[in-house]
Amino acid sequence: MHPRSLPVPNPCDATRRGPVANLARALRRVAVLLLAVLAGPASRATVLVGQPRTAEDERTVVRDWLACRASHPAARECASLRTRAMDALRQAVRDLAVSSEPADAARIVRLLRCPDPELRAAAADAVGARGLAAEQTATLLVLLNDPVPAVRRSAAGALDHAEDERARQLAARVRSSGAGPSFVPDDGPSSQDLPCPAYPGATYLFFTSAPDVGIRQFSTADPVETVVAFYAGRAKTAALTAEQFTGSVGGKPPEGRDMEDDPEVQALQKKADQLAKKLENASPAERGKVLAEIMSMQGAVMAQAQKMAQTVPLGENPYDDGEQYGPVRFVVFQKTGGGAMPAIASRFVAIFEDKALGKTVIALHVLPLPGN
Repeated sequence: MHPRSLPVPNPCDATRRGPVANLARALRRVAVLLLAVLAGPASRATVLVGQPRTAEDERTVVRDWLACRASHPAARECASLRTRAMDALRQAVRDLAVSSEPADAARIVRLLRCPDPELRAAAADAVGARGLAAEQTATLLVLLNDPVPAVRRSAAGALDHAEDERARQLAARVRSSGAGPSFVPDDGPSSQDLPCPAYPGATYLFFTSAPDVGIRQFSTADPVETVVAFYAGRAKTAALTAEQFTGSVGGKPPEGRDMEDDPEVQALQKKADQLAKKLENASPAERGKVLAEIMSMQGAVMAQAQKMAQTVPLGENPYDDGEQYGPVRFVVFQKTGGGAMPAIASRFVAIFEDKALGKTVIALHVLPLPGN
């Protein structure tokens, strides 16, 4: 056995009975053993002072943390022990990364499924350092959609040199999404967050969603036409091609159109010019009233500019990449505007085949309106 192959208790070991149930049983066994063999408070106090300095100290810290987590998970002492235990475990995983033992490679793969995100990320980093084996690619692809940003980022780094081109494309998307080093899991959407119903059985895509700009994406193994039929039935409207969508309610402005060409803006500008001339000839008593009208007019112009800014929710089709995506279909659930302003889709769904993911992707869009 390699001398540094996880010389500490592994909190992620699991049997075929299931990782959660097995972890609970393992924690109970560790707690009972510790009560029987630990020398007492003095030995615990020795470990709590300073960082672990020897392999035995590392083992003791991890065992103490596992026992504390099993008996008093909310205790402040558990948080302190956890920090030290994770330092020891991450170092152990880094040592596995430079090991040439086949058994150590298998240990790293098991750690990729660990409940603790710090160890999932460390294991992904270790896979990247050792060199990616073909059988590890599938597990890392799952981690690209981990709720924890730091795990996604580590998995993407490990897949940078994958032989599978689709894996490299997906890893590049994770990097472009800005997944940071945070170990705080992202929240999945609630039904209130969605502009329309989620597709039954679909998987939420953490690494392609952008909730801050109103985009939530899901994937399903069902074919595109099945998903299109589901949403068209819910919206009670026909699905649109990309050309139909951008040409009607997608918010793509006519060539050469800008704020000065808008009829409402032109009318407001004409009135503002009239008020400016009126101000020149106004008496001192009338100036205050005219100035108030001008300020009100400026507010109206700004409000119209805000409304016009909302007429390009999609602009150029972001899914128009034939190498990565199949033809996209749109289903509109709500339109905004009308009259002097063109009607635009404020709640809609984009449905397409994601060639890199190998599944149908459902992108739910909600357009933030002025004031929201």
